[in-house]
Amino acid sequence: MDNWIKHTEVDYDSESVKQIHVDTRDFHCLVMNEDHEEKVDLENLKKFDNDYFYTPSEVKNIVQYLFDKSGGERKYRMLCFKTLSCGWELKYIRFYKTKYGFIVCNRNGKFKDKMFWTSEIDRTLG
Repeated sequence: MDNWIKHTEVDYDSESVKQIHVDTRDFHCLVMNEDHEEKVDLENLKKFDNDYFYTPSEVKNIVQYLFDKSGGERKYRMLCFKTLSCGWELKYIRFYKTKYGFIVCNRNGKFKDKMFWTSEIDRTLG
């Protein structure tokens, strides 16, 4: 697949899905069947009790949670958390499948652990 689709149309459980790129302005996704080429030290991330590895169900739930909490069906939004500086850091959220599960990065490739997504969303933007 190489077209952007709504987040509700993604087959998160598909074995062929290797990457999911979410545009948080409208929650459309680019689903890719190619492995992520950048080398990631998975063994180092594994030291953190799976805090950085997500199941397909967790990926789906995070995307739906962020969509709902940032206003649901809207034409446009800027995803921001109240406790973090706001900018375009979360314009894209990137999910990459590994042998341990999905890892999640912001648009700049910084890994996000499971606690990150519990921050309160600022719904005033967008």
